[in-house]
Amino acid sequence: MRKSVTFIARNYPPSLNINGESVCDLVEFLQQHYPEIYCTVVFIDKTTGQGGRKREPLGRLVKIKNRFDSSFGPIRLFKLLYDGYMLIRTARKNDSDLYIITTSPPLLPFWAARGLKKHQKRALWALDLFPEMFKANGSIDANNPIYKWFLNRTYIDHPEFVIALGPNQARYITEQCYQKTIPMCILPCGAFDGQPSQQHPDWHDPSKITIGYCGNVNDAHNPDFIRAMIDNIQPETQQLILALYGSKAPALIDYAQNKPGVILVKSVPREQLVYIDVHMVSLLPSFTHYAVPSKAVSAVSMGKTIVFCGDPQADNWAMFNDAGWLIHDNANLYAETEQFCRTITREQITEKEEKAAIHARELTQTVKDAYHYIGNFITNMTKA
Repeated sequence: MRKSVTFIARNYPPSLNINGESVCDLVEFLQQHYPEIYCTVVFIDKTTGQGGRKREPLGRLVKIKNRFDSSFGPIRLFKLLYDGYMLIRTARKNDSDLYIITTSPPLLPFWAARGLKKHQKRALWALDLFPEMFKANGSIDANNPIYKWFLNRTYIDHPEFVIALGPNQARYITEQCYQKTIPMCILPCGAFDGQPSQQHPDWHDPSKITIGYCGNVNDAHNPDFIRAMIDNIQPETQQLILALYGSKAPALIDYAQNKPGVILVKSVPREQLVYIDVHMVSLLPSFTHYAVPSKAVSAVSMGKTIVFCGDPQADNWAMFNDAGWLIHDNANLYAETEQFCRTITREQITEKEEKAAIHARELTQTVKDAYHYIGNFITNMTKA
């Protein structure tokens, strides 16, 4: 029997965004393995130039015109609210068996809780948690009555299941957000299933240990970790590859200019991540469980190691602690980074790469299991 699912997201290919790419990956899997499921994607018609790889969009596409584009001030806040409202308003006109609601744009689950009818079954895809992220970045106080109201109205919703990025985030959502047991599906974001590039990038130097930070540096990430690595890299035996974008990137790029051992590049294609020995991952402690950086998943899925700066309870470290090194995000950050650069060896990297290879196989199975969980759930659904 024919079934239908509607994905609701801000970004979708050809926009280069890891969240949109993840939705596209799932749509592709459902089309290949569950041909009875008809996939629709409702998204904002906007192209971004960073954060993913070029993809052709799949499924039935429903585009919403991009309006009020701004990165600053009240207009940006209005746009976030407007985009979420318009996405739900448009998606609810689709007669679908299931609506999968991502958490981009911020407050999209809030609009879903208010805009979808009770009989319209939905699942939450927790790519980031909002409005909690606004509290974490200091935009609003946790005791603010407006924040509390948005939080309450967001989680008054009753999804059929939740797609979480890791087990600790899943536990947090169950215990703190919904405060009751909800079926959970673990789907790490960023797993790479393609073939590594056979062409060495220009910066490849097998005689040195290559450390790299490739990706977004925004509210949830600590630029001090990157500065500490810039200062402490050992140019004789190590090199630091930086491919940075996001609100905190310009200051870091200026800081890194002409520093020994530091190589600035515009981007590192995902298939070339394998040429980085140790991937830097940062998550400020206040964002723990609200976000799970995909950088760690991408690195480990290619059998590479990580150095994680953040809270040990974060999923990146909880899942991959034997495949990397931990830098505590506290007053000892600089000293720990200095010690890491001074003591790391090729033998240690090789040992941890063996652990990463095991995790890579586990990630492949975890992603496949999650896809089948979602496909089977939709196939077996009955209309309310």
